[in-house]
Amino acid sequence: MNNYNYYHIKDNQQGIIKISNKLIISNKLINNYLFTKATNSITNLELKSTTASVPGTPAATATLRTQKEEKQQTNKQYNNLSRDIKNPNYLYFLGGFVEGEGSNSVAITVGKEFKFGVNLQPVFNVSQHVNGINILHSFKELFGAGSVVQKSGSEDVWVYTIKGYKQIIELVLPFLETYVQPYSCKKNEYAIFNKLVLDSAAGHQKQKDTLIEMVKLAYTLTGKGKGKGRKRTLPEVLEIINDKSILDNKIIINDN
Repeated sequence: MNNYNYYHIKDNQQGIIKISNKLIISNKLINNYLFTKATNSITNLELKSTTASVPGTPAATATLRTQKEEKQQTNKQYNNLSRDIKNPNYLYFLGGFVEGEGSNSVAITVGKEFKFGVNLQPVFNVSQHVNGINILHSFKELFGAGSVVQKSGSEDVWVYTIKGYKQIIELVLPFLETYVQPYSCKKNEYAIFNKLVLDSAAGHQKQKDTLIEMVKLAYTLTGKGKGKGRKRTLPEVLEIINDKSILDNKIIINDN
């Protein structure tokens, strides 16, 4: 190899090394820049988040104001929902609330005025947070009966209730069978409720044997859905049916 070729190759190698070194330095500078920028962005986000969570700061006040406005807007849209009870789609909409927030139950009342000391009353109700109270008034408007009242012990919860086998047979059962039961996962519960309502209409409470069967069946609903537990055990109620004179020495406490 002559001197010219040797130095030419050497110069090329040194040139490549210099270029490589420049690229390495450039990459380091870029990486440092990107890392610094990302770190600053994260820090700013954390500072904004921290500031927004500190009570009394402008950011926290603005955040609360925004949340309040969004909640008010949601409530306004919810309460302005068209209550078109003649629209089948709206009735299916109500049926969804029955499936999720409704209850079919049978209240058991004890008293000396009843033939066997015990009376059964079918009850249908739907519960809603106060924000959805219009839903409850839709049921009252639809059935033309029942009441919407505040739930005892829960100031933010309201309940629509309709009682008695006559009203339930005429008004509620047709609605349930059309807009709820075809899609319900509570068919067994409804079948029991339906039988008790029809048995009440047939006067089965007037005979001791059939009343006893009704009470036993009613107790199978206890604890299901959104119903509450019974205040008396089944044996205690059966004892009263068999001899209501024992009520003379007892304090009467009813389910409802």
